[in-house]
Amino acid sequence: DTAGYGQVVPLGPVSNPSLRMLWHAPIGAMAAPFTPFYLGVNNIPPEFGQHRYLTTGEDWKFVDDRKADARSVVPQRIEATRSAVYIFKRLLYLLSEHHELFLPEVLPVWEAFEAALAIEQKEVTDTAETLLAAGKPHLAQAYLTDYCTLHAICSLDLGEVMVNSMEARSRILFGVREDTTWRGPQQLW
Repeated sequence: DTAGYGQVVPLGPVSNPSLRMLWHAPIGAMAAPFTPFYLGVNNIPPEFGQHRYLTTGEDWKFVDDRKADARSVVPQRIEATRSAVYIFKRLLYLLSEHHELFLPEVLPVWEAFEAALAIEQKEVTDTAETLLAAGKPHLAQAYLTDYCTLHAICSLDLGEVMVNSMEARSRILFGVREDTTWRGPQQLW
């Protein structure tokens, strides 16, 4: 949980730098699958981008403050999207609390998801290489962007389904464990 995310970068040769790819998990790989992101993409899904609560100092600023330095403001529309980090972090905490029940459900799903993606990568790079060789780098970029976005959002949808299921079952089976050391606001000062 302290690393925050997971990445694996295959180091084999590539015919074009835009075909260099990394496998990315928004948090630790136990609770989120690795999905491919090629360097040739022109953007990532906003759900996988920077959200305010992940940014030091953003909590005191107005959302979408047009007068502020544009580089330091997370746009309001980004804040309206689901946060991949937040959803997968919830999954991590549910897995951590009741791993004996939930981990045997989650790991095979992520392993199958990742295996299916791994099989597709040769075809993905072949398609992008064909577009690049045809002098259509903008089409290769659009193809890679669409491919990576589709599978990142699929992973997020699947993660959210698992979170909702596990949270409901955890509440019924175990309740919500509260911190027994906290006695109220008087302990804050």
